[in-house]
Amino acid sequence: MNIRIQTRRAWLGFAAPLLVCAAFASAHGEEAGNGEALVKEKSVETYADLPYTSVLPLPEGPVKIEGKKKILVGFSQTCFTFPYRVAMLESVLAEAKRHPDVEIITTDAGCNLSKQSNDIDDLFAKGVDALIVSPLEANGLSNAVRRVMDAGKPVIAIDRDIYGPKTLFISQDNISLAKAEAEQMITDIGGKGKIAEITGLSGTSVAIDRGKGLAEALKEHPDVQLVARGDGEWEREKTASVTDDFISRFPDLNAIFTHGEDMGWAAARSVARAGKCKQIGVYTIDASRAGMQSVADGQLAGNIGYSALIGDIGLRAAIYALRGQEFPNAEKYDQPGLRLRLPNGDPVTKSNANEAIKTGWGRFAPPSNPC
Repeated sequence: MNIRIQTRRAWLGFAAPLLVCAAFASAHGEEAGNGEALVKEKSVETYADLPYTSVLPLPEGPVKIEGKKKILVGFSQTCFTFPYRVAMLESVLAEAKRHPDVEIITTDAGCNLSKQSNDIDDLFAKGVDALIVSPLEANGLSNAVRRVMDAGKPVIAIDRDIYGPKTLFISQDNISLAKAEAEQMITDIGGKGKIAEITGLSGTSVAIDRGKGLAEALKEHPDVQLVARGDGEWEREKTASVTDDFISRFPDLNAIFTHGEDMGWAAARSVARAGKCKQIGVYTIDASRAGMQSVADGQLAGNIGYSALIGDIGLRAAIYALRGQEFPNAEKYDQPGLRLRLPNGDPVTKSNANEAIKTGWGRFAPPSNPC
């Protein structure tokens, strides 16, 4: 296996766990060598640590695609700002290590849509045989991806969808996942009260679907009012500002539903600053080990499993496509290409958090409990 990493920007965000080493931060657009240098604290020690190795399985060893001594696969990542994104890369690398004739080139879009579109063009120009993409937004990459597809090269979208041509989209079901977490929140507040929603970046398929899941749950519980909705953009600083505003405008809030853990931690800190830890529960989605520890400690009221460790499936899917193999259990859906739905996790509350910690991703520590 040969791994090359192209990086342009490394921003660790507001109080983010320090998972990215100095070699990554100093790359400045040059190829940074072995991808292991990107990861300081590993989520994946062995291949057995990956949760979905039985999905599109491949035996260890050369993948042996006719006419090719090496298979070059591009991985276009949204950005490595967040631990989730670094853990996803780990899972790609864990699979690549098993296949000596597979070479990976990873690009970092720095959370910039234009940059990611250009990254895909660059990977295409480098002659990749297949492309794995975890897109920043659902709509903005369709033209770049179409050029790859038109050249007969498979494109695999993971975590977030691309609304346009692609071979396969792989993720858990964010609608049902968010609905299950919202139902847990509604149960915890007694089926009535006022809640606020802080979304992920508007336009991302994950944020769209998690919003739909919350809306479906609220339809079944008319005594729960959604009094405010704001875009936290997956970031802590933005979420803190939105949360402070909500608490000021709605002093009788009972709960805050956030689309991701970084936003959940930021909302919890704002709740603590307002002296409302006992009044307002913060619920979120991602279920890293740190996130579930935060539920056990009472910093977060609830969480639900959404694994970062799915990049290995994306690489196996790319190899399946290059071999002309079908994707078992993939299905048609309302976008071009096929969709492969992964199993969802269960809601995590204080009663089951200590057990659930064992199944989480990431080995970084949570922020200190502000309550």
